[in-house]
Amino acid sequence: MNTLHINLTGLRSNFRPYLVIDGKNIPYKRNATGSYDAVYTTDKDSANILVYKYLEIRGKLWWLMSLLFFFVSVFGIFDSRYDKKCIVAHLEYNVRLQGENHMQLAFYPPHDKLRAADAAGDFPAFEEKQNIFYIDKIAKKRQRIMLAVKLLIWVALIATGILVMLTSFGVL
Repeated sequence: MNTLHINLTGLRSNFRPYLVIDGKNIPYKRNATGSYDAVYTTDKDSANILVYKYLEIRGKLWWLMSLLFFFVSVFGIFDSRYDKKCIVAHLEYNVRLQGENHMQLAFYPPHDKLRAADAAGDFPAFEEKQNIFYIDKIAKKRQRIMLAVKLLIWVALIATGILVMLTSFGVL
């Protein structure tokens, strides 16, 4: 039985990546020092570790969810703010396990085309396949589309308010 303890440091409130080991989503919890810890137990002697950030706007029904939250949040006033840069991370590692192993991922601030994190651990073998921040162009395009749609809705809302006010005063 092999155990892998992963410590994630440098995570910010707007950057909470998914941690997937051998195809299973692994939850992680905040510890007393402010970093995050996860534990994975397996019978295999190796593990494929995937850490990535997924943007909501990349989903299948992104337009429906964006409009729904726009209207529910009183036309965007109380809406949560999205990451304007649309920077995502993708890290993938293959590690060989032996007994109890520890791994630390220290994340950098997100910048396009730079390393996402430094990895260190006590493994017999360690292979880094991918480790990068990049701009998600599809998410960026969808974000611009939603901004234009929201502006059009605001213009229509203001125009409707002006028309209602003019008709109530008998001007029109």
